Amino acid sequence: MVTKEEFKFLLKMLKDFAENIQKDIDEIRIRLNELENKDKISSNKKCIFTQEKKLEILRKNNIDDLNLPVITKRCLKTAQIEQISDLVSLTREDLLKIKYFGNKSLWIVMNILNSLGLSLKEYK
Repeated sequence: MVTKEEFKFLLKMLKDFAENIQKDIDEIRIRLNELENKDKISSNKKCIFTQEKKLEILRKNNIDDLNLPVITKRCLKTAQIEQISDLVSLTREDLLKIKYFGNKSLWIVMNILNSLGLSLKEYK
């Protein structure tokens, strides 16, 4: 049985973890927006930030920047997926073939990528 103090401690740790993930996502968004403003592609007075340009920006960003759960990060690193660009070049099916990488890890990765305006490669 978990005591009230232990529960409060665990809840605080979970909140801190969620805040850290959000801070990392916000920092990456800021970097993308800064680069987007420098490298706009005009089309009918609208800015288009292509997936290729995002990949170019993120090539230097390691998956550690995504603040993924430890198990998810270990699975990806074991599969030699180090860069965010490596990650977005995979399909859902590719990720689910990785040992110990399940639906929950897939859901987490997809949500974090989605929050950055990125997605996994579509299955063909």
